[in-house]
Amino acid sequence: MAVLEASQSRLQNWAKSTSYELLNAAFIVFNVVFIIMETDLRAKFVASTSPSGYEDDEKDKIYFVLGSSVFGAVFVLDLLLRIHVERSQFLKSREKGWNVFDIVVVSTAVVEVIVQWYELSSGTTSHATAFLRKFSMLRIVRLLRVISHTRAVRVIRFIRELRLMVFSLTGTLKSLTWAIVLMVIILLVFGVFFTDGVVTHLVQNPSLSTNTTEDLRLHFGTLSQATVSLYMAMSGGEDWGNLFRVLQPLPREYQGAFLVFITFAILALLNVVTAVFVEAAMQVSQNDKQLVVMEEMESKGEFIAMMQQVFEELDTNDSGALSLEEFEKHIEDEKLTAFLSSFGLDVGEVRTLFTLLDVDRTGEVDLEEFVSGCLRLKGGAKSLDMAILKYQVEFILHNIQDSGKKIDDLINRGSFEAGA
Repeated sequence: MAVLEASQSRLQNWAKSTSYELLNAAFIVFNVVFIIMETDLRAKFVASTSPSGYEDDEKDKIYFVLGSSVFGAVFVLDLLLRIHVERSQFLKSREKGWNVFDIVVVSTAVVEVIVQWYELSSGTTSHATAFLRKFSMLRIVRLLRVISHTRAVRVIRFIRELRLMVFSLTGTLKSLTWAIVLMVIILLVFGVFFTDGVVTHLVQNPSLSTNTTEDLRLHFGTLSQATVSLYMAMSGGEDWGNLFRVLQPLPREYQGAFLVFITFAILALLNVVTAVFVEAAMQVSQNDKQLVVMEEMESKGEFIAMMQQVFEELDTNDSGALSLEEFEKHIEDEKLTAFLSSFGLDVGEVRTLFTLLDVDRTGEVDLEEFVSGCLRLKGGAKSLDMAILKYQVEFILHNIQDSGKKIDDLINRGSFEAGA
């Protein structure tokens, strides 16, 4: 049992390691390239009419079925391994949506491979293959998970901007859903209005020929057609001037309502939806802990490098330490003062600043004290700083009160003994 538990523990650690994550990501990327090549060759075969093209396609088909089988087996093993490691948390964790997506993708891939082998063995074709090929697009979508959920620091630095865009895009799906609901409601409101106007116009004028009312029937003859036409007008799929001319046979209030719709949709609706998307994307990007930590580390590294450069400029005698005289002499430089102020370092009180930097009270500030002190004093006071200060003040007050009580007890005891 101990050996079994140890092997399971090693398996779990390996499944959660960065190396396994990179290996899995590599297979997903290779699978995407494989799907692209297969689709391109199938398209070239359809465009070719020569008999040799058919023979080449039969050979390529065997190779592609073998490749699909290999990728399918790898993804099945990966899915089973993650289910074994995460167990009940597989469908309860924060990534449960992606896990369900992986189950669907892997299942369709396995079924597609089975159908392809059946067609090769029987020499027949079926509609199931055409249907299952539609799910190959989902395997390409898995790239988004690789980009947004990678934990390798070097990879994150390399694809940081791409990761940020993917993370923001996937995080705005909820906003997209509600934006679609809002647009559908508005399109239905105006669609009902214009469809009713067209139907009323056709009923009141039965003598009109079909050719005369063809455009009206095509764009606003039914509610679905009117909704699609309005959506095309607001999104650029159709020039709204053409639709405006289509409504000319109707009373003028319908043309006015169409202008109101275009104005409202372009200037208000689309701008509001865009603003909501931008706000949601910014919030999602700020919640990416790995990106926040990385940016903080890079910012800290850049700040340390700059403070080291400032220290070298202040230390004119290359002694490796700054005295109070050197500090006062060079800190009066306006450029240096403005540079330090840009990082939130107030250099107005030179002696106070030097005292805070001189932690060991030697009268000199070395490079380590200067850099660590500037890091500590950078920016405004944080809640943690205030909590530490409050704790220290309360600790001092408590000690002073205890000391006062002890002094009072000693004084009272001495008075009692003197009286006795």
